Amino acid sequence: MYAIRLSKAGRLGLALIWIALLGVISPRSAFGGDAPGIDPRATELLKKMSDYLANLKEFSMRGTSTIEYVLKDGQKLLFTGASDVYIQRPNHARANRVGDVTDIEFYYDGSTVSLFGKQKQYYATAAAPPTLDAMLDHIRTRLDMEPPAADLLYSDVYNGLMADVTEARYISPSVIGGAKTHHLAFRGKDVDWQIWIEDGDRPLPRKYLIVTKGTQGEPEFGVELSNWNVSPKLNTAMFTFKPPPTATKVDFLAAKEVAAAARK
Repeated sequence: MYAIRLSKAGRLGLALIWIALLGVISPRSAFGGDAPGIDPRATELLKKMSDYLANLKEFSMRGTSTIEYVLKDGQKLLFTGASDVYIQRPNHARANRVGDVTDIEFYYDGSTVSLFGKQKQYYATAAAPPTLDAMLDHIRTRLDMEPPAADLLYSDVYNGLMADVTEARYISPSVIGGAKTHHLAFRGKDVDWQIWIEDGDRPLPRKYLIVTKGTQGEPEFGVELSNWNVSPKLNTAMFTFKPPPTATKVDFLAAKEVAAAARK
């Protein structure tokens, strides 16, 4: 085996050749440096995605998520899960979630929400508002529930996501799950988030990542969205929960009770 020794100048020249061949550039030059602002390319793509989702009367998809939990000593634990989500506007939703610590089904039939834990055979049912948007707000604020990728299920995703945005950037083209996408990054007061939107005539969200800045350790939540079906022909009956004979009914905890239990 032969060893090739290069001078310092030779090594520098070889490095520059590799940089040119691979298209490697610094993050500062690639993403516009540190200059804040709103890039219209980012907001236009986000609006296009929002309008496309709003016009879908029903759809289904799979969300494969990861969520970080920060311990008091600063160590981060990572939990994963997969959810099959079904939406029928204006007032039906269902999600089946299986993960490291969950195996649950969620139902919304236009007047009630139900949560069924398959492993423990417990379920809870509560009255809910008559629209999908109002239901999502209700379960978030009153029941402390967060459906998978809930931000992307509203009828106006754009205004919901842009409410507190102070910076928006177009990062680069990217590939997620085999699909060509546009990678966008946004900053806000409390959260930073990124989204990958499919290129072409189906501007679907393919990945969504949130960093919570106001919490110790700045935990991340990410979800990759796949198996999109924008015309699934859903059956209304699938959104109505019928408890198994062996299941035990329990009450939902109000958000303040959940928070109090978490502090103990």
